[in-house]
Amino acid sequence: MALPLQVEQLDDNLKALGRIEAQHALQLRQFIYGDDAVSREDADLLFSLNDACKTKDAAFDQLYVEALTDYFVWQTEPRGYVTPDLSRYLIDQVTADGHIDTQTELE
Repeated sequence: MALPLQVEQLDDNLKALGRIEAQHALQLRQFIYGDDAVSREDADLLFSLNDACKTKDAAFDQLYVEALTDYFVWQTEPRGYVTPDLSRYLIDQVTADGHIDTQTELE
């Protein structure tokens, strides 16, 4: 029986593959929500994978929007409000290449 991948291995494998399939999105969801909270590191992972993988299953797009909304809006104080510092970080991450690439990034 194969041992589960560590998040770093999954990250490296997906970036090398250049795509995220539905089963990968499920693995990422399990990593991110395994402790019932989305961390800054989880957000950074999602931003990084979104930039590195040009082909993504809709399941990843859903996870991207859901997890980042949870982190920025619902799990970071003050809840329900995005601070100016966090909004700058979010905008910088989404527009790191100078523009918004996809509808998912816009959402």
